Amino acid sequence: ISRDTIHGDTRTGRLNRINRGVYRIPTAADDGLVPLRAAYLHLGPESTAVLGAAQRLFGIQGADGTRPPEFALPPGLEKRQRADLRLRFWRIPEDERTTTAGIPVTNVHRTLADSCRLLSRTQAVSSLDSALFLGLIRPEELPALAALMARKPNCVAGRRRLLEARVGAQSPLETRVRLRANDAGLRPDALQVPIHSGSGALLGYGDMGYRLPRGGWLIVEADGRFVHELPAAVLHDRHRQNSFLSHGNADIVRFTWSDTIGTAYVPSVLGPILNSAGWRPNQSRS
Repeated sequence: ISRDTIHGDTRTGRLNRINRGVYRIPTAADDGLVPLRAAYLHLGPESTAVLGAAQRLFGIQGADGTRPPEFALPPGLEKRQRADLRLRFWRIPEDERTTTAGIPVTNVHRTLADSCRLLSRTQAVSSLDSALFLGLIRPEELPALAALMARKPNCVAGRRRLLEARVGAQSPLETRVRLRANDAGLRPDALQVPIHSGSGALLGYGDMGYRLPRGGWLIVEADGRFVHELPAAVLHDRHRQNSFLSHGNADIVRFTWSDTIGTAYVPSVLGPILNSAGWRPNQSRS
């Protein structure tokens, strides 16, 4: 079609311009990957989705979803940076690339290794926790990520973040709460704690918990805004909390995302409760 036709269709709304040379029909189905597909079509087949863009393709949670998609191009094919697209100029070996949803992407191991080095601590550990929860990587594979970081910038910090990953965190908020507690010397005894009634019936699982010396648990719940504020979820959380308190020998504290923005609030709540209960950290806990 002619350039004039494209310009006319764009003015009338029959086409939406996404990137230079890339347009979208507004009525077409959207699976949430339009920005990534548009970036790939704009950059060409030599490009590779990395970091947050790669995580999105794998379904991993942890990276900042408000950042522009990040793609890598081989050295020698540099392009100018743009506000809606972040470019890295990396040479990525073929055995560290794969294809997902038709888009070349760093494989899971390389994606997580890069995330550990280049994302913030909370984002990196959240990404590792998410990949473990999804079964995309097993704990025994974490040393392989350390090997992928060798002789790359920030590899020392990246390897430290591997040590903070744990199986059981189901959301980035759970990871953030745990890290705030860890930094204050209040490392939880367990994640996804099963709570039973006196008769042995399973009442539910707590996001994380502290085993109290007098018996029972202090359960810590992380209440994500987009799930736990739904009416059905509010009722479910309330009924489960009442069951824990009345039949499960468990106390509960709850935190939201805003509670984890600063470093002080989470330990300021947990510390006095645990101290009064006589809880002491056990350095052998993972």
